[in-house]
Amino acid sequence: MKKVVSQTATVTRRRLWQGVLAPVVVLTIALGWKYPVLGFLVPLAMLTGMIGGLLRGRWVCGNLCPRGGFLEQWVSRLSPRRTIPPLLQSMSLRWGVFAALMTFMGWRLAANPTDWTHWGLVFWSMCALTTGVGLVGAMLFHPRSWCAICPVGTFQSAVGGSRQPLQIAAACRSCGKCEQSCPMALPISQHRAAGVLAERDCLKCSECVVACPVNALSWPGASPAMPALQPARKGHPPRPAEATCALSPPMAIGHTSHGAGKTVGGITAGVQEKRAKNPSQP
Repeated sequence: MKKVVSQTATVTRRRLWQGVLAPVVVLTIALGWKYPVLGFLVPLAMLTGMIGGLLRGRWVCGNLCPRGGFLEQWVSRLSPRRTIPPLLQSMSLRWGVFAALMTFMGWRLAANPTDWTHWGLVFWSMCALTTGVGLVGAMLFHPRSWCAICPVGTFQSAVGGSRQPLQIAAACRSCGKCEQSCPMALPISQHRAAGVLAERDCLKCSECVVACPVNALSWPGASPAMPALQPARKGHPPRPAEATCALSPPMAIGHTSHGAGKTVGGITAGVQEKRAKNPSQP
């Protein structure tokens, strides 16, 4: 069960980092107008996300994004957690938002390209604006509704969303617990037949891996954990919860009937008949 323990530790570290980074968003928005230097945390976060996207898709978005942690850990308690509208997941809309925000930010920066204070205020205003949109989306739909159209998230999804996809073993019961724990509410169990999660917006957060009751989820390169064990019966070792005996002793040989002489498909009955014809034979 080493994999389960390892992924549990990963999720614990992830939540810890989210708790540490989430206040960065609040402090930047609250104080950035007075201390423009705080605004430069915005391009730092964007650059980190884009570089991370080249290596592992949306991993940075799911594990180190301050606003992602803020929405998931703080705002989620007030969210109705409805399904993210398909429109917000449309790539045409997402690239439109990407182009519009990047163009607007570039235009604002170009208004005073030599003043770092101006740049800091531009980054601060962009952070405040997009976080406000994120709060509205969280209140109406899902905590991470903004993450569906986030320009950096769209870039991460495009350049590295297919890297290291989640593996889904045949032991999956389609119980839906993984989907309930997924920060992006992805339809994980729908990909059971394919054996791999073909969703480019997977945040690589491991929340679903830990939530799975039969340990059917894993990352590439990690061997799947053994299925959960059923309680041991007296005189018998524990059995995997998903395991069933392919052939029970009576059914493996023949048909079970009520007579002791027909317990194993007529074999015992045949022996008794043979003995009746030859009493001297043991």
